[in-house]
Amino acid sequence: MTTIIAIANQKGGVGKSTITRELASVCAINGYKTLMIDADPQGNLSNSWVENLEKLNPYTLAQVLIRQQNGKKEDQVNLKMAMIGTQIPNLDLVGTDYRLIAIEKEPPSTIYRLKRELAENASDYDLVFIDCPPHLGNALESALTAADYLLIPCAATAMGLEGLSQLAYTAERVKMDINPDLKILGALVNLYKSRRYLAGEAYRVIESRSDLVPYIFKQVLNDYAEIAEAPSYHLPVLVTAPSSKAAEQIKEITKELMKKINLPIKRKKVREAKFK
Repeated sequence: MTTIIAIANQKGGVGKSTITRELASVCAINGYKTLMIDADPQGNLSNSWVENLEKLNPYTLAQVLIRQQNGKKEDQVNLKMAMIGTQIPNLDLVGTDYRLIAIEKEPPSTIYRLKRELAENASDYDLVFIDCPPHLGNALESALTAADYLLIPCAATAMGLEGLSQLAYTAERVKMDINPDLKILGALVNLYKSRRYLAGEAYRVIESRSDLVPYIFKQVLNDYAEIAEAPSYHLPVLVTAPSSKAAEQIKEITKELMKKINLPIKRKKVREAKFK
């Protein structure tokens, strides 16, 4: 059975793409067949993995979710056609680019397409991570409609908590009207700088808002240079800096995540990634 996790916050700059890339990589390395979906037209997740997405695969999430004008079924692109492999065994990507912006002009029924595509074309994956855009619209609602769980990254800054209440409200509305199975996993504090007072204060503020999020991850993710540098290699920090504190924190966060969704950190029938 496939577990689908949307990673979202209605504020930009909180590290959604970073969290998606790194958590998905740990799961794949630990033997889970994992798919990442870039649902943000900015394409930051896609760019962190490939240099030229269109050259590698002309099909993206935009072609999957936005119907062609002629409407002929044989001309439609499905999710499997838009998948590409990554340098990590067990880990695939559905990329996107600016053309996904046009989804906001599609009819309301558009939000069900991703859920349907996942059911029809991604059932052989153990885990799917969806990197969401930082604004309410068809792209974000598509992800929340398809997801089993929602993970909310929050930046440990004075402005980093702005999108939390907005997203919690959006998630509750989607749960009531569209996807009753959606569960909020909790908030993950990112870009944490332990020497700054505001970082600790941000964590305490999130803790106090149990009315918005039921759980806050105990392990924070510090603002390490190794994490910021990893996309330039088109690899996760577990590969570029495996012995770093950043890699250790990512592994601890993944352990918390897997415990929350009742999966072992390593897949029972292990398909471990091996690197040369």
